[in-house]
Amino acid sequence: MPLPTIYSPITKLPPEIFAKICDNLSPENLLNLSKVCRKFDGYLCAPNSYSTQQIWKKSRLKFLPKKKMPPPKGMDEKRYVELLVGRDCQICKIKKQCNIYWEFGVRCCLKCFNEKTLKIDIIESQMMWKYPKELRDIFDIIPYYDGVDMKYYWMGQISFELYQYLSFLRNDLSNLQSWLNDKKHVFNSIMKYAEAAEENQYLYAWNFWKPWPSFKIPLRRRGSFSPHKSPFLFPYIIAKYLSKDESNTINNSHYDDSDELKKNKFAKPKKKKKTKYFRKHDNYQKGKNLKKKFAYKYG
Repeated sequence: MPLPTIYSPITKLPPEIFAKICDNLSPENLLNLSKVCRKFDGYLCAPNSYSTQQIWKKSRLKFLPKKKMPPPKGMDEKRYVELLVGRDCQICKIKKQCNIYWEFGVRCCLKCFNEKTLKIDIIESQMMWKYPKELRDIFDIIPYYDGVDMKYYWMGQISFELYQYLSFLRNDLSNLQSWLNDKKHVFNSIMKYAEAAEENQYLYAWNFWKPWPSFKIPLRRRGSFSPHKSPFLFPYIIAKYLSKDESNTINNSHYDDSDELKKNKFAKPKKKKKTKYFRKHDNYQKGKNLKKKFAYKYG
């Protein structure tokens, strides 16, 4: 038997009143509201609707004032808010430490990142020989994550762009160059946006770093020693290290000899010897010689 349909008067709200109600809701509440029923999902999940985009934009600017950057080109406001607000990995759906990779438009953990990406050296050594020289130019228009000494490409984007490139080669060769120019423009905008988003994280951490340091920390090149590390933690780690170093010098200031420092640092504490007490006047009668203890106390 089909399940009975439950009608609620709230689902009959006109779109204008629904939009005014949504003006006072946070992005988390909007995401939960979009999962209530199909009608609310249609109101909040229409990527081509101007009113829908304004609902998400007003909520983001009101409740997330630090995220004033507009979404990247080709990404709607709802998807942008999901990247900013979510805490779980979008691939494995497990709540763990994740990082947003704006080059790929995804939020994932380190394990899923390693499973879904390919390093440039693997592509050059194992994949380039399979494709002709014309197809190798396709990697110049695919966004990549720039690590310290390695570039990472998303495997899904590689297969998608190769499929489109082959379809233009076989069916529409005259429009191939215009398609490549459009893809190059999109590639440049995505890479510039990713770089600006990373610098914005640096500036946010720098403004809230008190007291100000006596030296300047240069912005590292894009990427980190691990793709999972966030650039927001970099000034915090240095400040924590400096404070730890100062506390060590204060606590050890009364030591003059460096050997004494090493000795006190690595010397194991002595164990206290356990002392046995003979309880003559207590009711402690357990253990050996129970009869003698009883006779000693009661005669």
